[in-house]
Amino acid sequence: MVFHHTSEACYRWLQKQPNVKEESLTDWILYTISERTDRFYYKAFTRNEEAANGADWEWWVLADDCQGLCAYRFLVQAKKLKRTQDNYPLIAYGNRNGLQIDLLIDSAKHRNAMPIYIYYSVAAPELAQQINNFHFFDKDIVAWCRDCINGAYMSMAQSVKQRVFDSPRKKITEVDLLNNSLGLSVCDFLFHSKHSSKKIMDLLNRCYINNIENDTPVSSNGMKHFGNSIPNYLNTLIDQKRNFKSFPDWYESEFEHQLNGIAGVAVVDLRKR
Repeated sequence: MVFHHTSEACYRWLQKQPNVKEESLTDWILYTISERTDRFYYKAFTRNEEAANGADWEWWVLADDCQGLCAYRFLVQAKKLKRTQDNYPLIAYGNRNGLQIDLLIDSAKHRNAMPIYIYYSVAAPELAQQINNFHFFDKDIVAWCRDCINGAYMSMAQSVKQRVFDSPRKKITEVDLLNNSLGLSVCDFLFHSKHSSKKIMDLLNRCYINNIENDTPVSSNGMKHFGNSIPNYLNTLIDQKRNFKSFPDWYESEFEHQLNGIAGVAVVDLRKR
């Protein structure tokens, strides 16, 4: 239950050191999970042009398919939520390139990825609201971690934008945002579920496609990639996996254009051994 333990440890860290930086939490979570399971690996880069694309990391989930490897792509922005304060300015953050959330969503469409936020918070969501907001999932998936302690949560960026900007300006609390998210611990469900992990990912992908069908058109495959759609930098990362001592020093410069300024790539490997 590696995601359970890591998310709970994040919660304990936030309690003891509320001023810890979100960058430190992200780096620690990626490192800790990769140390606890060989099903998760990542590569961090020296470049980060977050201002241009609105993202911190790119996450991939790998699954078996009748056509071979299929991979689901996520573009991630991390936010440490403010306790008992208004989180509207945090979500409405922007620069000369525009609102960060718009940059994240637009970049994800261009990369055929699902844009998501990862929140760091010691607040607790309301289960009934979570079940209502994630109605496209079976209740047992959403409620699977109802008694778990989480310090990290995941939320779809489109839902965040609708919650924050599609109504008159008002105070946005931690719970408001967490009710539209799921604890990081739910990722363990993909490894221990009686359901096919690929079916769960396909359900999430269909939801993503439906959410944006009235917006800018995207690939009919949504965030799902296979064959030539899988970028070379991901194939190289999969081949190298954890053998980073001999990781090619040309990797970042070779794939600089494809990486487009993201700070790193993380992989969750759900394929059969």
